[in-house]
Amino acid sequence: MKKFIRYSGNKETEVQLLIHFVYALRENVPKVFNSKVIRDLVARQITLIKVRISTLHEDLQFDYEQELNMIEL
Repeated sequence: MKKFIRYSGNKETEVQLLIHFVYALRENVPKVFNSKVIRDLVARQITLIKVRISTLHEDLQFDYEQELNMIEL
């Protein structure tokens, strides 16, 4: 995943890809989500998303924080 983010070079694209990855993982793999490894992976990705969101423009921060809050519920 980081390889594709690196090719983009765009911070907004990085946040979009990370949010999509976490959303897809949580929605498509509910049985595997019981695994501690997967839960820890998702927690690290959410932490990374929060850091990356803080580097974006204020308007984009608000939009992506709303998306992230929907995923965390």
